[in-house]
Order: sequence, then C-alpha cells, then structure tokens
Amino acid sequence: MRYNSPVVLDERTLDKLQGLADNGMSLMRTYLPLTSHDDLRQFEVNLSDYSFRAQIVKELSLSGRKNFKKTITDICRQLMTDDLAHDFSWKGQRNNKMAMEDLLLKDLIFDVVRLKGFRPPCLGSYKIIEIIKEWLAQANNRLKRRQTKYLRFNPSSGSLGHHHLFRSLQN
Repeated sequence: MRYNSPVVLDERTLDKLQGLADNGMSLMRTYLPLTSHDDLRQFEVNLSDYSFRAQIVKELSLSGRKNFKKTITDICRQLMTDDLAHDFSWKGQRNNKMAMEDLLLKDLIFDVVRLKGFRPPCLGSYKIIEIIKEWLAQANNRLKRRQTKYLRFNPSSGSLGHHHLFRSLQN
C-alpha cells in the first residue's frame, strides 16, 4: 500500500518525537543511510507506518541548511549512499535504473522540505524534483571522485570498481 499524503505533524506529535530524540532514540542512526536495495525495500515498508515516518521526518528536518538546494541535497545524502543512488534516476527509464518517483522515499523528502518551511508556490514541487534528479544523476561522478581520491592516497590498491570499493568507505 502506498502512502501518498504528506505527514502533518501536530504539536503533541512533535513534542513526543522530540522526547524520543532527547532520549537518544534515533531512527536515522539505525536505518540511514540506506546502502542496499534490501535496506531500501525494508525502509519503504517502514515508511507506511505513521509513527516511523513522522519520526524520520522530524529527525531529518533537524539537520540541513537554510539554503533550499543544499537542504534537499543534504537530505538525499542522508537517505542513501552514492552507491545506491547510482542505481536510480527520477523516472527509471534508462540503463536499467530504478524510478525514484515511485518510492515513498520521494514523499519523505517532500515532507521534510515542507516541515523546514520551504513551501510552494515560490519553490514548488517541480524545483524539488529537479534538484533530486540532479543529485541522482551526479551519483556516478561522486563515486568516481571518491575512487580517484582513494587511489591517490592508496596507490598500491589498484583499480577496483566503485560498487565494491566504496560501499564500506561511504559511511
């Protein structure tokens, strides 16, 4: 079942979630960043639970910046590794990529952006989507830069494919 409506957090829910965060119970530290398709599938199931989704939205909204674009890219970076992002595009139409637009994860990003106070119409959904598209499209470049940097400091390691090399380096 898809959960498409945005999370609307009332004051009581926000207070409850802040209490959980104050007690050191962080779902972000437990689940994020997502590193595999299995992690993503389980996270998508968990997002259909209102209390889980609300707490993740709250935790993600506590970090980030005041700049619209940097806030969205920070959220994306916190949600998934570049290794996983490399397997996605917005529509999933080319190169056997999966579609981000079909995921609850996309709705989560929208919820966090709205909770942080960035609201349409001045910064509508289209702009959020464009930033997510760009972030996904650049995943391969980020992986290549990380590989180049790694090889520069570890020349004896040889040239390995980024999918195997950086899963452990990204955290």
